Amino acid sequence: MELRQLRYFQTVTHLENMSQAAKELHIAQPSLSKSIADLEEDLGVKLFDRVRKRIQLNRFGKLFLESVEKIFREIEYSKYHLNHLVEEEENSVTIGASSSRFLQDLFQTFFLQHAKRRFKIAHITRQPMLEAKLLDGEIDLGIFICRQPILRLLVSRY
Repeated sequence: MELRQLRYFQTVTHLENMSQAAKELHIAQPSLSKSIADLEEDLGVKLFDRVRKRIQLNRFGKLFLESVEKIFREIEYSKYHLNHLVEEEENSVTIGASSSRFLQDLFQTFFLQHAKRRFKIAHITRQPMLEAKLLDGEIDLGIFICRQPILRLLVSRY
């Protein structure tokens, strides 16, 4: 069973006509009929009652249609959710710092000017760990304050 077959099945159920469904799907009618027959064979039940030139869902077809529509709703939701996560990831910057208390003053104006960006601050107290996370791409910017009055700024590929 393939998603393509499920989409074909869904289209046939809405149009109740193989020829019209084939036109809408831009495939040959015999190919559509074969795909539906293969689907029925896979399921072990007939999904349609054929009445003259029309076809109608039988009780098995109605039950299966509910499942198919649920599958496609889940796929659409998953695509939306993935796109949202990608967009969120693309708009986020992760900063690793040995001391985060000074970051508010340092970046306050920048944060206000880039309100759509999401900033995450990771408190990392050891310089080697900060450098490792930066090299691994886990953080985009590393700030390490040494005991001496030296500020080391480590920046990733950006």
